[in-house]
Formats: sequence, C-alpha cells, structure tokens
Amino acid sequence: NKNFPFLSVTINEEENRDIEESVSSMPDFIYTNTDTGSIIRFDLKIDWLGKSMKTNKFFFRAHEETDYKKYQAAALIWCPTKNRFTFVDFRGNIKGERGIDETKGGKEGFWADLSDNKFCEIYFGKSVFLDDMLKKLDRLSRK
Repeated sequence: NKNFPFLSVTINEEENRDIEESVSSMPDFIYTNTDTGSIIRFDLKIDWLGKSMKTNKFFFRAHEETDYKKYQAAALIWCPTKNRFTFVDFRGNIKGERGIDETKGGKEGFWADLSDNKFCEIYFGKSVFLDDMLKKLDRLSRK
C-alpha cells in the first residue's frame, strides 16, 4: 500500500489446518510494522448480519478466546453489510461469559461483551487495504 509502505499483513504460516478435518483457533494473519518491528497476530471474523453491532456481543466458538490470549492476538470483527468493523484485543481482559449459541447448532463458546467497542466505518478508497483498519492494527501492535 503506497500510503503505508512499512506495514505488512501476511498469512500466519504456522496455521496449517485442513478445514474439513478440524477447526483451529490459531490466528490466520500476522500484522507487522517493518519500521518498528512490532507485530500482532489477528483473526478475521465476519458478521454478515451486523448482529454484533445491535447486541454488543460476539460469539467466539469453542475455546477461541483462550487460544487468542495464548497467541496474544486480536480479532477483527467485520460487518460487511453495515460497512463497519471493530477489534477485540485478547491481550487484555475481555468482558464476557461462556455460553451456548443456539443459532450455531447449540455450540459452546465465549460471548464477548462489545459494549465498550466502537464500530468504525470502513472507507473504500483507492487502495485495497483499508487505511483506518491498518492504523488501528498499528496502534494495537505498539501496546
């Protein structure tokens, strides 16, 4: 990206699951600031209906929240139909509770409380990467 030539988002090469055989909670991406050397792993979660914006909750299946804490990762929650996104930074304490999501066949997991999260608008400009999202990832990586 010409606006941020020192920023890099790559696929996490350690993530080698076969999606048909087993699921994994390892973050799929690694964000790196090549100027500072700061990195953060993150996973992309898509909320097609924008339900998380209405309820201020997002469901992380199984033990994703534990694994994200282990990898010092963040989750990028993107609501494409609402053109909004937010991050959940698992390097700190995340408010929420364990429970079941009936809409996903009664699966157990973690309901993250998003009441303190702001959903930011994504501006689709001339670049493929979204400047505001990258700026927020960069701020998270420096913490």
